Amino acid sequence: MPNEPTEKQKLCLSCQKCCKQVNIITAYSFTNEEIKKFYAARGFKIYSVTVPGDNEPRIMLSLEYPCPFLTPLGCAIYESRPEVCKAYDGTLDNTIDCAWRSLNESGETITQ
Repeated sequence: MPNEPTEKQKLCLSCQKCCKQVNIITAYSFTNEEIKKFYAARGFKIYSVTVPGDNEPRIMLSLEYPCPFLTPLGCAIYESRPEVCKAYDGTLDNTIDCAWRSLNESGETITQ
């Protein structure tokens, strides 16, 4: 009988943002209106993101681009997924609103 998924695994299956979109932090300042118009015209969602060490926010581009291995039940290549996927921690990624941020240090969901 398979193990019951952890709270973290359940949240991952409910969110899947990191597997459904690509985010690119550019070198451009968020105040550059012409660059924002350029990327918006090409279908990117435009966000402001602060990069440690920078004095002003940069433009972050987000594009819906799901991983070809993503299924409704999760990753089809989970056991052989790339190292970057294994190491990814959504709580440290300021480019997406990862569902893992709702967990406490014990791995339990924080209720408001």
